[in-house]
Amino acid sequence: MQKFGYTAISGGASLRLGKGLKWIAYYSSEKKWAFTLAEVLITLGIIGVVAAMTMPALIANYQRKALETSFKKSYSVISQAMQRLINEEGYIPKAENITGYAETFLLRKYFISAIDCFNKSSGSSESCVSSEKFSSWFDSFYKTYNKKTLASSAHWWFDDGMFVAADGSFIFFDNSNTDNLLIGVDTNGKKAPNLLGHDVFLFELDSETGAVRGYDGNNNRGDKASEYCDRNATSGLNGLSCAFEALKNPDEYFKNLP
Repeated sequence: MQKFGYTAISGGASLRLGKGLKWIAYYSSEKKWAFTLAEVLITLGIIGVVAAMTMPALIANYQRKALETSFKKSYSVISQAMQRLINEEGYIPKAENITGYAETFLLRKYFISAIDCFNKSSGSSESCVSSEKFSSWFDSFYKTYNKKTLASSAHWWFDDGMFVAADGSFIFFDNSNTDNLLIGVDTNGKKAPNLLGHDVFLFELDSETGAVRGYDGNNNRGDKASEYCDRNATSGLNGLSCAFEALKNPDEYFKNLP
């Protein structure tokens, strides 16, 4: 018959379970250390302060990067659409060629799933963004590069045609300010910030080469490019030539938006 026994040892105890078997349990008298509730709360408070200081900058950087990505995408879409038009129609459209619904319908053909939402006869953007007259809607919906109220004439650079593309962006056309056809874009449609030079840009189709480039402000009205993409300018047209500046160095441009 097997006998069992218990023996106390330093730092623990042993229990003899039988021949050749022994169970040993140890315990320690050393003190265990842990954070107090106050220390945990202080640490969380510090983390919260650091987050509050850094999150706005992180969010702003994310938003600016999103605007840059949308800008590049829209520029690519417009460039490809115009190149297809030139290749298939056999000519480079000039401002003088885009004078009515038939011509704007031709342009729409080269933007995939675009919806025509501009009625020139009534001057409205019905069924797309608003039932207001285009001029009233545009001048109240958008603001300048440095977030000022637009001039009442700002819509003149965008008001001869409007589409909504498949991705929700707005495409505008204008034929009256330059020999080159002007092509405007709101890269994210109805979404904010709705500011010239942030998510609204103006390009022009070079009537000689067929290249799409940023509108530089030079046209038959004598616009001054230096006044149209300047964070300190007071002009109600500030932002019209920002596509020209953005294409030089998109990364640097969007890092320094006002």
